[in-house]
Amino acid sequence: MVDPFVARPRDAVAVILGVQNYQHLSGASFAVNDARQFRDHAVKYLGVPADNIKLLLDTDAQRAGILLALKYWLPAHVNAGTTDVYVFFSGHGLMRESDKQYYWLPQDVNTDLLEDTGINQKSVLALLSRSGAKSVTVFMDSCFSGNTRQGLALQQHQRAVTLKAGADSLPPGVSILSAVSSGQIAYADEALQHGIFSHYLLKGLAGESDSNRDRQILLGELADYVARQTSRHALGLHKQQDPQLNGDRQHVAAYR
Repeated sequence: MVDPFVARPRDAVAVILGVQNYQHLSGASFAVNDARQFRDHAVKYLGVPADNIKLLLDTDAQRAGILLALKYWLPAHVNAGTTDVYVFFSGHGLMRESDKQYYWLPQDVNTDLLEDTGINQKSVLALLSRSGAKSVTVFMDSCFSGNTRQGLALQQHQRAVTLKAGADSLPPGVSILSAVSSGQIAYADEALQHGIFSHYLLKGLAGESDSNRDRQILLGELADYVARQTSRHALGLHKQQDPQLNGDRQHVAAYR
């Protein structure tokens, strides 16, 4: 049994987004459960004070609400050079073929107006980098394949993404642990009541990824654990899903 890995409150802030029930798209199974559980883990295992967490679910996670949280609420809670920022997103993503831009899909997105109603990932990462935070870590239980968590197409004739975002494309101080490698689907599992990636991310943050038992979890340790367990679980469902990390493997993601 893993020794409980409970963190002390520290200078940290989290924006947590869970979009399960879309206005115009098929649902993202268990995304709300993913986000709620991550909120609890952010307090207990990441040491984020409860007052420093913005949780947006479904109708609260419409485009305006997400942008207000990222542009105004989050910077107001950042102390320059000392605050660790965490962003968690569980929901659908999509890539616009014309310019290879990635978008997070808010609850009210209209994919025919993706630039106007989606959340441009590149813009979000630049915004987070400019916040003055000590570090920014983004957890993405989403893919940009144009498919739901059950493998169904979000849009007719939408094809899987083959473009890979390299670590050198990230702004300074930003790391992303994402649910998939290029072209894959981020799956959910009815038995887990979670996205597969989120399930093992939560277990990893709770201490199971602390392989050397030194009471701290490096982002590389967490990524290796989540990738190994997610891949194994997906293979058991005759699927392929391989989480990947872009960013600083030596960053201390959690500690006691």
